[in-house]
Amino acid sequence: MHNIIFFSYHKVIRHNKLFYIRYINFFSESSKQADFLSADDLSLIYQIIRNHTKRNVIAFYNCGEDSGSNQTHKTIQFVPVSNNEPPIDVYLQRQQGYDQGCQLAQVPWAHFVISIDPSDDLGDYLMGRFIRLLDLMFDFRRKNQFDSDKSSYNVLITKTHLHMIPRSKDKFEFLTIDGLSYSGILIATQDEDLNEIQKIGITNILLAVGREKNEQSEE
Repeated sequence: MHNIIFFSYHKVIRHNKLFYIRYINFFSESSKQADFLSADDLSLIYQIIRNHTKRNVIAFYNCGEDSGSNQTHKTIQFVPVSNNEPPIDVYLQRQQGYDQGCQLAQVPWAHFVISIDPSDDLGDYLMGRFIRLLDLMFDFRRKNQFDSDKSSYNVLITKTHLHMIPRSKDKFEFLTIDGLSYSGILIATQDEDLNEIQKIGITNILLAVGREKNEQSEE
């Protein structure tokens, strides 16, 4: 069973400017935040995204203790965005070659992506795509010898793509980084955070809390 709740507005940074967004969440009290998404979860997520016709919607799931999650139970969050967002989707619209799943080559952190175009058997189809990214991420972890007892990652879902980003830690100094950040949208809780983020650079922040490609674990 899923419960849907509405959250208040939050400050976010898009393209180094400050905006406000409203979260829509659904959660399952019987599942933990470290649990995998299920076929039912994925089906419901995509139905919400697909049926939200007035604006684009991006969904994200923070899985594991280093994912930027602030919940103990499984919580999927939805953010309405404008028609030319999220930034990651705008970029991928100009790209091809993600049907089988692979790493996004243009970023320095490990970022797995696969295209989605579901029709019938929505849950089974999306679960197959989700498992494909899990396989790629776990293979990456084995090759780079990460701690096998810790598996934190973010999941992003849009109308056209499914993303999975392995994580190394949940915070960068003052800032908690969740899955939304890897879509190109960062949350700022205070106005002065904007200047600090601009000074450090979004790419540097996301790399610091993600997993560098070809890194060797020091854990």
